[in-house]
Amino acid sequence: MRYQLLASTVRRTTTRTWARGGEEAGEIWQLEVDVDRLTLDVVHRLKLPSFHVSPLERFAGKGIAVLDDAVAVATYDSVCLYDRSLGQLLAQRSHRLMGDLHSLSVNGEFLYATSPLANAILALDGDLNVVWTYLGHDDDELCQRVGLTGDARARPKLFAGQAIDYRFYTGKDLDLFHFNHHFFFNGELIVNVPSRGRLWNVTRGDWFLPQFSVSGAWDGCFHDGVYLPKQGHYVSYTDRGTVNKHHPRTGALMGSVSAVPDHQKCDPARRGWLRGLMHLEGELFLLGQSGPSFGLVDFKEQVVRKWWSFGDDQFHSFFALTKFQAARGEAGRSREQGRGSLVFAP
Repeated sequence: MRYQLLASTVRRTTTRTWARGGEEAGEIWQLEVDVDRLTLDVVHRLKLPSFHVSPLERFAGKGIAVLDDAVAVATYDSVCLYDRSLGQLLAQRSHRLMGDLHSLSVNGEFLYATSPLANAILALDGDLNVVWTYLGHDDDELCQRVGLTGDARARPKLFAGQAIDYRFYTGKDLDLFHFNHHFFFNGELIVNVPSRGRLWNVTRGDWFLPQFSVSGAWDGCFHDGVYLPKQGHYVSYTDRGTVNKHHPRTGALMGSVSAVPDHQKCDPARRGWLRGLMHLEGELFLLGQSGPSFGLVDFKEQVVRKWWSFGDDQFHSFFALTKFQAARGEAGRSREQGRGSLVFAP
């Protein structure tokens, strides 16, 4: 079976620290993978625009969402829209709450983005205007569950009241939750809390998957995952180089594959800095990591069946992966051609 996919990339200028270094380059790669022949081919590479607000020039590729007539890509401090041929930039928008944007998803008529440095989830309309925000440090129940009280919680409230611009933020004191990953299940918004190794149901105000727990240590934290209730599992991956399969209703650990056993630190300069996970079929998943490289993870055999490497630049990493059907025939129409506002549809 052959699959088409899109992958975003990040290239950093330094090892990962709380200063995070400059994210000096970002691309979108269009690829085809054949799981029967164990081949992976690069079809097209698109350099992301160097537009940025942050003076640290952070514009690397992060989350991706494929829409009916466009592709949305998150950079460090903006959201870009391309036509389905990836040949035309249709729109780009930034916002003061966009700090280190990560995952994107579509639910109903809105595009959602996680903004880790603002402890936020943002909803954008078809013109990329931010129309709704969820701020973790304003969630009374979540703060109570994690023991966040007093000055620790008041500090981001104070800064938010003074309209802090998270695109310029470089410190650690406001980074309380660092939401990387979100998804929707039965219309309910779920977000990860890496520092606690848990999933939080924003809609219900409670933990999601009660037995789910992954290391909350910052040098091996739970970064992202894929929820597949029909296939019977939730799959998470960590900065330490492990991919974990969990029960879809309880979150209990059902299996684990160590992609890079010797990885010890959250550091993009070393192999094992895992980013991007996509379900292909059955028990097969495609995993992105620094290198940059891809791994074909087989949970049935609990092994990485195949690695594909694209050079030895350890500061360059794949970040987000998604399935994609390339545009056929005429490329997407632009707004100037009467396209109007986008209507996001899953």
